[in-house]
Amino acid sequence: MYFTGFADEASQNLDDQIRATKALGWKAIEMRGVGGKNLTELNDAEFDVVCGKLDEAGLSVNCFGSAIANGRNVKPGEDEFAVAVAELTRALPRMKRMGSKLLRGMSFKLPGPGDHFSSLYEKNVLTTIRTLAQRCADAGVVYVHENCSGYGSLSPEHTLRLVQAASSKGFGLVFDAGNPVGSSRIVGEGPWKPLSSWEFYDQVKEHVVYFHMKDALMAEPPKSGAAEEAHPGGFVASREAAAASGKAPDKVKVHVFPGEGEGDVKRILADLFGRGYDGGISIEPHVKPEQYVRRPMPFPNETERFNMYVDYGRAAMALVESLRR
Repeated sequence: MYFTGFADEASQNLDDQIRATKALGWKAIEMRGVGGKNLTELNDAEFDVVCGKLDEAGLSVNCFGSAIANGRNVKPGEDEFAVAVAELTRALPRMKRMGSKLLRGMSFKLPGPGDHFSSLYEKNVLTTIRTLAQRCADAGVVYVHENCSGYGSLSPEHTLRLVQAASSKGFGLVFDAGNPVGSSRIVGEGPWKPLSSWEFYDQVKEHVVYFHMKDALMAEPPKSGAAEEAHPGGFVASREAAAASGKAPDKVKVHVFPGEGEGDVKRILADLFGRGYDGGISIEPHVKPEQYVRRPMPFPNETERFNMYVDYGRAAMALVESLRR
């Protein structure tokens, strides 16, 4: 078992990403982006600099954090499925250069209300995931699908359809414990029931090969003009975040330290270890200024962002140690 993390949540500056990883005593980074660009978006010279600095620091990239199947990056008029295949084409040679064996992929943007049940849309999703998985298998790497917003997050059943469609040694699941918090199990016409992280994990765990440590809870946002109360982890959710998320303003999703939220992090980790899991534990705190404010000053500034990432990593290690005693 080893620790790693999306170090771009410590900083977009590569030197600081390296510094944060070394501060935690880790040897690997789940590399996603530098300077606001995903690894696949860097030009060749920029990518050479990244590889050179990582080599000099003695750090590996255990997982290539691509934005493949992230529909938010698809421009109007573009074919999301063609874009995903093109991004994989760019990613694979860079993974080879970095020696990465895992490729994080996302879960295809839903085209619109009700359209997630479209048979044509679903066929395109499943056909594309099969193509991506086969190409990864041919390259000797594994496409690890994250249960993030999109097709696969609708329910465990939808994720299992992806597994069945891929049917390849080039495909597995990365389970993110924080993602299901506040979500519903969208199967049938509704009304839909809340979906717990444990419920999701328990139904797909046979295919989980990697773990994202993230935690969250649903909490009331600060009331205008009233004293703002900190939630676990020292955060308060902003009213702006509630509006941006489209959720009812009485409850907003607040990301917190591992084990302090509703993501069933402890239960899932205990089960993983009980099943002999010996893979990566990757932190993804999701500390973003547009999601949180901290009083009396905006949170985070660059120093706070860096320190929060390191503190989160230490909390993750302490939690794992407590479960493995």
